[in-house]
Amino acid sequence: MDKLAALVGDKTGKKTQYHTVEEATKGRNQERIPFSSTSHTSSYSSSSNEDERWNFNQVTRSSLRHIILKVSLILLAILILLELILNRKTEPSQDEVVAISAYRPCQLYSSSDGIQVIQTSLTIPSEHWSSMPCLQSSVSAQYAMPTATVDIDFKKISHPEREPIIGFGGAFTEASALNFMSLNSAGRSAVLELLFGKDGLGYSLGRVHMNSCDFSVKSYSFDDIDGDFILEHFDSNVTHDVATGMVRMILEADAIVRNDWRHDHGMRILVSPWSPPAWLKASLDSETTEHSETMTGSAYPTCIRDGVGPESAYAKTWANYFGKFITACE
Repeated sequence: MDKLAALVGDKTGKKTQYHTVEEATKGRNQERIPFSSTSHTSSYSSSSNEDERWNFNQVTRSSLRHIILKVSLILLAILILLELILNRKTEPSQDEVVAISAYRPCQLYSSSDGIQVIQTSLTIPSEHWSSMPCLQSSVSAQYAMPTATVDIDFKKISHPEREPIIGFGGAFTEASALNFMSLNSAGRSAVLELLFGKDGLGYSLGRVHMNSCDFSVKSYSFDDIDGDFILEHFDSNVTHDVATGMVRMILEADAIVRNDWRHDHGMRILVSPWSPPAWLKASLDSETTEHSETMTGSAYPTCIRDGVGPESAYAKTWANYFGKFITACE
């Protein structure tokens, strides 16, 4: 309407309000946009500036995201590196070794000289029972601390009405004897001391298998003659056990127990058979054989030929077999 009034004013020669405003703002518009003479050009210029600002903002936000991502990765790498450094296991100093070794398992119950840690070697015989350091690594010694200790007063009998414990120990077998005899003199002495000595486990009881057992190279007995009821052919020298070194190991253990523990009785020995000689055993197939063909495998419920009644000659012979073996060992 203002422009229509201005056109009418132009025709009639009168000034309108539109002319007054246009004249008042004419110079100001020229100062702001000297190169523009139309409203279309001014609108285009304003739109371009807004696009530039929008593009700049987009670039700025994208750059910030990249910067934040890079910084986060760097911080993560630093944290991982610090974790590795803090948790890295290093070898302790000599002072630390001395301090920790006092609490290692091999030192807990040792004598003043300490018990050595030793290792065997199948591939290098010269390194049988070679010494190893008590401290294997820088692992904390806390795990080695005992949760409890037991102090025993051997002079006081807690339950005199009960049967006494006569000792603690292990088994003398052909396998252990063969390994024992494969060691050199120093190795054998170390084993005996560790098992039976006062600075070792102090075993005073041993079990011995009569005839062969599961820990023998092969089955054997000391009388394989079928029908030898009086055991005339019994090997009173127990040659097999002497040859393997089992008798020697028992005798040397007995000497240590007598010397270190001052026991008049020495090593106590429990005799335990795995099987009678094959000819004393009932056949697993009575229709084809009179007695068992081997010492392995036994008839059920009684393995002795003709049973274990008072009239069984085989049961009596097996009982006498125990006496023969004990006498031979004495």
